[in-house]
Amino acid sequence: MIITESGMNSNSVYIAQRDSTVPSALFTPKVWTQTGPHCQALTSAQMMTYLYRIINRDSTLRLSPNPLLFHNAKNMNTTKEILQDRNRGLEAMDDDQPLTWDVSSFAYSSNTRYTLDNLVNHVDNESIIQLLKHNFGPGGNAFPILAVCKPLGILKNSNVARWTRKDLPFRMSDYDTPVTEETHAVVITGFYTMKDHPRPLDHSIEIKCNWGPTWGTNGFAWVTAEAFTMVAEPIIITE
Repeated sequence: MIITESGMNSNSVYIAQRDSTVPSALFTPKVWTQTGPHCQALTSAQMMTYLYRIINRDSTLRLSPNPLLFHNAKNMNTTKEILQDRNRGLEAMDDDQPLTWDVSSFAYSSNTRYTLDNLVNHVDNESIIQLLKHNFGPGGNAFPILAVCKPLGILKNSNVARWTRKDLPFRMSDYDTPVTEETHAVVITGFYTMKDHPRPLDHSIEIKCNWGPTWGTNGFAWVTAEAFTMVAEPIIITE
């Protein structure tokens, strides 16, 4: 489903959703360009939508972030609690259903819930890289993965994000970011090994932000593992 190139060097893994042959239905604007101030809810809904499109082989599925907004899911712990709750979770969104920022009157409209069995947190660079190599490497699921970035600082500038490439990722240690800035939720959508016998920061990681297609290259940019405070691996047990 997604192009994977191997043999680029002795340890290479390369997979990138923005450069892939995934059917265009997986990247409809209604899924990938949802914008707004609630990055945790929007990003989680994007991740879950793409995840269940792969699992259910349903390229038309679109999941709503409204249950997460209603339950005020502003961090990973609350998001995990909701997504693992069989009585809550997410539900499908009709094509003509708008995103509703005022969710005070939200109520589920169906009995079908989209949930996870677990959302496993990875916080150190070594663990993050091993997860991404396994997920995006040959034989991996190539699932989208939820992550929380450190304050993005200058990377919030679309022009800065646009010049990032798989072989030229944004390195946060090269810039000073005000500590007053907030973290930001993103979806990890790709992975690239830049050299032989790599160290953790010799890998480039593609992220999808919820700021729309004008940020970066159609909403995508490349960073290194130092950008993340946490990466959350979605677990679904299928029979």
